[in-house]
Amino acid sequence: MSSSVPAPPSSTDARPSSAQLSEGEWQSDGSYVHAFHLRGGDVVVRYRPQGVEALSATPADGWSVAVEQPGGPLVVNFRTAEGRLSRLEATWSGGPTARVVEK
Repeated sequence: MSSSVPAPPSSTDARPSSAQLSEGEWQSDGSYVHAFHLRGGDVVVRYRPQGVEALSATPADGWSVAVEQPGGPLVVNFRTAEGRLSRLEATWSGGPTARVVEK
């Protein structure tokens, strides 16, 4: 599943904490912060034209987490000992985009 977000608002808003973030919000510095809720855990991502970073990645009970950023998109993999996968791929491609894979 791929998704994109709306254009930034013309006004500037105060930056919310990740706990207040229901989905995503444009920040006063021009970045976009989005909270993702996957089967394997929760990830809060900051998008900027110059790169994407994970602000937090918290695995659900029974899952482990690995955050990778090999010079391209941000990849967060949640895994179980049984081999289940819950993956987020986030990148800036003309705007914030994300792909979620649940196996």
